[in-house]
Amino acid sequence: MHPELRRIRQAVAARLRPKPALTVSQWADRYRHLSSLSSPEPGPWVTDRVPYDREILDCFHPDDPTEWIVFRTGTQVGKTEALLNVLLFYMHQFPRPIAYVLPNEQACNDVSEQRVDDAIKASPALRALVGGAATKDADGRKGKDSIQAKKFPGGMLFLLPATSKAALASKPCGVLLLDELNRFPRELEGEGSPVHIVEHRSQNFVERKIGLVSTPTDEGDSPICDWYAKTDQCVFDVPCPKCGAFQALNFKKSPDRLGGVVWREGQADQACYECAECGHWIEHHHKQEMLRHGRWRATATATLPRARGFHLSALYSPWVSWGKLAGKFLAAKKDPVLMRDFVTLDLAEAWRHGSGAVVDPDLLEQRAETGWGAGQRYEVPAWVQVLTSFVDVQEDRLEVSVWGWTVRNEGALIGHWILFGDPPTRGAAVWAECYAILSRRFRTPAGMLGISAGGIDTGSGSHWDAAAAFSKTYALQKRRQFLTKGLSSPQGENDPRPIWHQKIAKKKGTVHQVPINVSRAKRDLMLRLAKDDPPMIRFPRETTPAIAPEYYAQLCAEERVRTADATGRSVAKWRLKKGHDRNEALDCMVGAYAAFLGLDYRQLPLPCGDRGDLSPLVERTETTEPLRSIEPAAMMAATPKASAPKKPTSKSVGGDLWRRLKRN
Repeated sequence: MHPELRRIRQAVAARLRPKPALTVSQWADRYRHLSSLSSPEPGPWVTDRVPYDREILDCFHPDDPTEWIVFRTGTQVGKTEALLNVLLFYMHQFPRPIAYVLPNEQACNDVSEQRVDDAIKASPALRALVGGAATKDADGRKGKDSIQAKKFPGGMLFLLPATSKAALASKPCGVLLLDELNRFPRELEGEGSPVHIVEHRSQNFVERKIGLVSTPTDEGDSPICDWYAKTDQCVFDVPCPKCGAFQALNFKKSPDRLGGVVWREGQADQACYECAECGHWIEHHHKQEMLRHGRWRATATATLPRARGFHLSALYSPWVSWGKLAGKFLAAKKDPVLMRDFVTLDLAEAWRHGSGAVVDPDLLEQRAETGWGAGQRYEVPAWVQVLTSFVDVQEDRLEVSVWGWTVRNEGALIGHWILFGDPPTRGAAVWAECYAILSRRFRTPAGMLGISAGGIDTGSGSHWDAAAAFSKTYALQKRRQFLTKGLSSPQGENDPRPIWHQKIAKKKGTVHQVPINVSRAKRDLMLRLAKDDPPMIRFPRETTPAIAPEYYAQLCAEERVRTADATGRSVAKWRLKKGHDRNEALDCMVGAYAAFLGLDYRQLPLPCGDRGDLSPLVERTETTEPLRSIEPAAMMAATPKASAPKKPTSKSVGGDLWRRLKRN
């Protein structure tokens, strides 16, 4: 027989040979391999390492009656590897169209190149399945083994961004895997949520499977929690190694009951788990054996037909010790923003906004401290590491705030200036007054400290020409002072975009505008403002010029409210309180905080009081007169750095501009 014909016969016979009846977890144990690029434990997959995954994986088998699988999970429990097991199982055992939906296109590219491709290459049985055939990605582009579309015998894997209605609506698939659901848009172009759009394209498939996976976010605005509430709400019970009592693991220790993570004073790294039945302190090395004997327990009756839900926190993770979680909890107690991350990412619980997010302006004013402030002997407290600024542009004035920050996100107001003039006019004298503040250095106990970064508001666009001219005239982008624009999103606080975009590509001769996610910034700052023992955001009692009486009222002029979006889902947003019409102080704090987030945390200098590289201290003058209006031409002549900026040596400056420029 001709060798080629023999090869074809063997290939056909292999294809027709019945596959062994394996569950998804059994298939993973037999065929799945982990690579050193994506796993801390490379080699063959072992479900016994993460026993809680077994029942979840097996729910995805075609013979299992479950249709909806909801996984409300913390970090470091192996959720992504579990999803990869499911899609690779179907590619190898039951080929059909598969959709892997992620929050955005960048996430699709990253997961495709860093996780999916790596998983396929690491598993010998899967290497020959993908590649060699022309495919199309979510946008219809043709290519060989495209990043967002991978063809295999009998099916196709699509990696779809949840932001693209066209991609979701055009791909009928029998297996839907939706990862990081809470980061999805709540609605797409009036068509409803991405979940419903893609789910409708699977209705014609027999034995369809829909997996929803995510960490929670805020209570009342967490889709994964909403879906989990429709299921049987399973928790994972593990036995006490001493008394054998089964129990679900909870972090919080209540004084009136047993159970929870416990540790001796000063020994959080050696934290144990207290048995809820006998009170025995279980050491962490028992965890793996407890997981091996664990079992899922339903706590509710599902209201969604053929749905199962699973809740798992990082307490169960084989790679995260209870001591490490105790340490994270103690660190988070100092910062409510870190506490929110701990609750949602580690404990897989929704964050509850309570009275801690409500700030009283009178209490803020009473908290004001002495010892620093603009115009004082020392203007910057010794613990501050960097200064940032923000300029709010109004029709008849500029308002400028300078703030000091630390790597722990502690903030200190240095001063707030109100400069009256004609900001909409290019070259108006008020802009020169503003530059005098942005370019000055402030007295610290160890020397003079300049502003490291900042933003200039462009409002609705009516002030763009004047602000852009200001930026160009004084070469402000070289000082990391960028024009900014607040993002407006129907998603409110759920908008996944960063507070300050970290990478700024500045082209030659271009004034760049940086978007600020103001909703998220306000959420973080209000949580920190509310903390008062000790305070994270601090204010000086005396400054020159003096802080206006209504300053603190402006800081608290907005409230967090829930409104319904077009789909009826609750969305958290910020709006002015009744009776308040000014919030410039809040806008300036938000902008200065956003500019601080653009700096590289790893390269922040020492606290200014400990630095030996600052320029010598310049004693303050006794005058308290406000800054004099200076014509731009005079300012340019008096300040050499404000002369016409030198042309860049290259056509563009890409990447992280913050790291490349010398810090003040």
